[in-house]
Amino acid sequence: MILDWLFGRPVYLPLFIDYAHGAGTVVMTQIYQSSFLFWIYKIFKSCYRLLTGTSELYRICDGAVQAAESARSKEETELQTLEAKEGDEKAEKSGRKVKFVNSKSLSAYVGPAAVYRIDRALLYSTTLTEVRRQLESPYSTLEEPFAIILVKKGFPGNGNPKTPQALILRQCITIIMSSYKLVHELNARAATKYDPTNRSHERKLLELWDLMMPDEKLTSRFSDQWQKIGFQGKDPATDFRGMGMLGLDNLHYYAKHHPHSVQRVLQTSHHPTAWFSMAIVGINITDFAVQLVRTRQLQHFLYTFGTTTTMFNEFYCYMFDEFGKYWAAQPMITVMDFGRVFEQFQTRIQLELLMSKETVLDPSSPVFLNSKKRL
Repeated sequence: MILDWLFGRPVYLPLFIDYAHGAGTVVMTQIYQSSFLFWIYKIFKSCYRLLTGTSELYRICDGAVQAAESARSKEETELQTLEAKEGDEKAEKSGRKVKFVNSKSLSAYVGPAAVYRIDRALLYSTTLTEVRRQLESPYSTLEEPFAIILVKKGFPGNGNPKTPQALILRQCITIIMSSYKLVHELNARAATKYDPTNRSHERKLLELWDLMMPDEKLTSRFSDQWQKIGFQGKDPATDFRGMGMLGLDNLHYYAKHHPHSVQRVLQTSHHPTAWFSMAIVGINITDFAVQLVRTRQLQHFLYTFGTTTTMFNEFYCYMFDEFGKYWAAQPMITVMDFGRVFEQFQTRIQLELLMSKETVLDPSSPVFLNSKKRL
């Protein structure tokens, strides 16, 4: 039976790991990564469910509801204070009143921590395996699996989809499904082979040269010049076999949107002894980034900034910039050390994601300023 507080509002034992906004994402990630800690956590959840009569998913959503109500109440109070001090007309001009009226839905206040917790709960739930597979399918719709989750996880009103907790869950699952869609999009692009007869493919490749080597004209489509930006031979098309067009997409995005970083890394790659093939490294980074998305290690980043290809590209740019710095900081290395150094670099990135570090190359970029959500 749910414990009630003085006001009759459902609350739970003050154990921090049971609240979406009370538990540190870092702590929860470490619990999910450790077999032993996760086993202990599952025992705790079972006992807690018996004690409260609630499921983990419901408690996460209810915690998110309470946090969202608090945020909305604070916004309303600030608006009322503004109106009292400056008058209704000035408050309206500020745009804050309109924003509040249009943000009545609690889901507008849901942050990435709640989405991430629900994502993990779905991923590790033994009773929702089939439902999760439905959600992962590119042909799935939300309604059927959503209804099943509400009933199986004991949401109020026999799974009434109109309760605040259910509305929060719907919002979070919608975002989670968009991350599954992103995986399908990346896989499809990686499976798209570079086609020399495709004009858009050729145009993007030639643009890559212009972006990376603005002061040097490419003398021929088939040229040793391509080796200056890190391709292996005269025809770069042969180097994209591993990651398809996604490898070129990432390199092109990086060169176009972060030119200063690209030039710095390119200069590092031209070191007389500690050199490396920049384009080939970029394709390796694409492969690593895709693996991070497939294994759902990039979820907190995506839920914070957006589950879009643009955000995936930005994460790629961050990794490339960091690799350039990491490589340059290594003492006495040659290209023969690449495998070892890149493996160490991958471990470092995975640790940063585990600790929920903000893996952003340029926080002032408009794509981040317009998309970052409240933590």
